[in-house]
Amino acid sequence: GGGWVGWGGRGGVLGGACGGGVEGGAGGVVGGGGRADGGRAEAARGSGECRRMRLADLAADTGAIREIRGAGLMNASQLAAPSAQAIATGLLADGIVVNAIGPDILRMLPPLVCGKPEIDTLVDELYVSLSRHPHGGA
Repeated sequence: GGGWVGWGGRGGVLGGACGGGVEGGAGGVVGGGGRADGGRAEAARGSGECRRMRLADLAADTGAIREIRGAGLMNASQLAAPSAQAIATGLLADGIVVNAIGPDILRMLPPLVCGKPEIDTLVDELYVSLSRHPHGGA
């Protein structure tokens, strides 16, 4: 588990949509040198790249992920087995929201305020969850 306290007041990490999607994280806030998003879009690109690198490492280590797609914080992972729903359900029990958008596809769409600590928690918990489900090997 771990992470930050989300809208529901429960500790957790959002790897899925909250409040209508990633655009809800920007909220039209002005700051960060007058930028309309307070610099969050640039931070999201960096955080997304960090997550894709961590997911690529996870894929190489486990063989459980066949493909990683996305831009910025919007990412999806195609799994090596049709276990997306079971993994999403297990992660939700640990306070992490991801979406099973197909039998073998997990979508991760956190708010723009997601940073490295939340990404680390998401990937670490995903590693544990993937290790609980058969995936056909590397």
